[in-house]
Amino acid sequence: MGQSTFVDYTQVNGQTRGTITSNGNANRIYPQAYWYKGPFGLMGEYVASTQTLNATSNSRGNNNLTQTNTASHVQFSYVVTGEDNQFEGVKPIRKFDPGKGTWGALQLAARWSQLTLDNDSFKLLDPTKSASEATEFTVGANWFLNKYSLIRFDYENVWFTGGAGTPGATRNGVSSYNIANRPSEQVLSTRFQLAF
Repeated sequence: MGQSTFVDYTQVNGQTRGTITSNGNANRIYPQAYWYKGPFGLMGEYVASTQTLNATSNSRGNNNLTQTNTASHVQFSYVVTGEDNQFEGVKPIRKFDPGKGTWGALQLAARWSQLTLDNDSFKLLDPTKSASEATEFTVGANWFLNKYSLIRFDYENVWFTGGAGTPGATRNGVSSYNIANRPSEQVLSTRFQLAF
């Protein structure tokens, strides 16, 4: 949610490079499953994405490589005010109208997700500038004012593996690295959303 860049496709061996681009077809497998019953909701997804990367120059000669990155998430939600939980969203039984003493619907949610970069990616990427994994946990509340509008409140914490540190010694044109984990990221956000 914080939208921090944690993969830098412009750095390798601590030096600014030309461009690393996707070259050729990209293949994705993207299964999803969900279950909703009364106020409860559960959803999960998995993604495996394969593509070939091409670097404009590389002193070690690794100009092309194929990477398969993976991601997954599991989300649980519960509607406190008694409405049915649905994939399409919650439709309040009583819309927001303080004059009549009605306040809409309230849904609480929690999500765990993870993104893992293929280890082969680091033949091109600098591991002190790009994290190899991000793991996220979010808790939130969704206040449905009516079937067309809602207000979201979310708190997210993301932990990174790698993505910080310093380049080490260079031998035979190959750099070693003193890799450290990038500091975790915490984000508190709100959003007002309209749907038609």
